[in-house]
Amino acid sequence: MNDFKLSILDLLKEDARLSAKTIATMLGAQESEVDAAIAEMEQEHVIVKYATVINWSKVDDQTVTALIEVECTPERGRGFESIAERIFLYRK
Repeated sequence: MNDFKLSILDLLKEDARLSAKTIATMLGAQESEVDAAIAEMEQEHVIVKYATVINWSKVDDQTVTALIEVECTPERGRGFESIAERIFLYRK
């Protein structure tokens, strides 16, 4: 992998929405070179997908996730099944 492709990967890692034109400007290269390098890395599965990073604290979501530790003894013949069923009934 050459330095040019590594530079493209570094830029895409920071912002996957950068256009080939912007990347070319940032690297002092031709847009066609950047397009070709990205297409080649996609074909070689170096670039697998483009992911979105979400700031969940900005989303108006009123849910809370909690982890509750329960200490219990299994029932003879049923194990933890009946206890798990009772806890399940408290879900929303």
